[in-house]
Amino acid sequence: IDSSHIIRTGGDVVFLYLELLPSLPSGILVHAHDIFLPFEYPERFILEDRCGWNEQYLVAALLYGGTALEVLWPSCFMWTRDREFVKSVIPSEREFPPSSLWFRVGK
Repeated sequence: IDSSHIIRTGGDVVFLYLELLPSLPSGILVHAHDIFLPFEYPERFILEDRCGWNEQYLVAALLYGGTALEVLWPSCFMWTRDREFVKSVIPSEREFPPSSLWFRVGK
């Protein structure tokens, strides 16, 4: 999922997470892009880029609310916890944290 990242009435984020995801069959793997959970959006996004993104708050509510989503790879969390391990698995020279959240849909 690489969306507008902004929750709006009738918007793509609302459709993707509240209509499309619940309709998917159990076992489907989903990659959501630009999700930094369990952390806040990077300061640069908030202060410099002024993106106004809020998608990850809906994702957090779905995950914390007990929906049938199984987190498989929270890349920002893993990067923060063990950067060298992540680099050994996914070689990269970047210093900015990755923001992929992989999860499995369950029922």
